[in-house]
Amino acid sequence: MIRPETIGVTEAGEGILSGTVDSVSFIGDRQRLVVSDASSKPLNVDAPNTIQARIGDRVGLSIAPDAVRLLPSEPRE
Repeated sequence: MIRPETIGVTEAGEGILSGTVDSVSFIGDRQRLVVSDASSKPLNVDAPNTIQARIGDRVGLSIAPDAVRLLPSEPRE
């Protein structure tokens, strides 16, 4: 599990992950990006409004290791 505000946006190819911006929503002092192709599910990323991101842009994502929380896996049926 990772919180959207702990994911940093970098240039494509510079982060630990990379993906494609699917949507951009402005939420007050920041913008929420939905980024696909970086993991098995789209990621919500809260980024400063100073970042210029548009739908279809490739972006890199940086995540500090201590920002990741591992949850126990759910039993499969």
